[in-house]
Amino acid sequence: MRLRRVVWRLPDGSISLSCPANDAPLPGKTVQECLDRIAARALIADPSLAGAVRIDTGETMLSDLPSRRFRHCWRHDGVVVINMPLAREQRMGEVRKERDALLKESDHDKHRLDDIGTLQQKTALGVYRQALRDLPALAEVAMAVIADPAQLAAYNPQWPVKP
Repeated sequence: MRLRRVVWRLPDGSISLSCPANDAPLPGKTVQECLDRIAARALIADPSLAGAVRIDTGETMLSDLPSRRFRHCWRHDGVVVINMPLAREQRMGEVRKERDALLKESDHDKHRLDDIGTLQQKTALGVYRQALRDLPALAEVAMAVIADPAQLAAYNPQWPVKP
């Protein structure tokens, strides 16, 4: 599928896309004139484009763009590519967010077991919570060797089992 886009390289090296609301050119205007108009309006409407360089206009194949899963990690190096260190950082943030939710969920169990739990139950929960706290370090090591964005997106750490 072909889409009309204006591709910008931001000062930090990241990529931004400006897209028309509809792919049809205005009556009496060429596609290029319409894209120029979109670019001019984007510069006015979006302060983050200050200092950006317009690097591509025209029809972009949707398949030419990397996975949108890591779209905040796109960089331009002649073509749009995914910056893998940034993608790993994004994925680590997602792992930490999920881990934090599990730790918060286990807080209730910890408080309940502090009141009425057995030593065995308290120990099992303590081991589980420590495994959750150790998880980001283990996941970071595992993700360091992943070089493919699809594999990184599919990576799922081995979560500890709640007692």
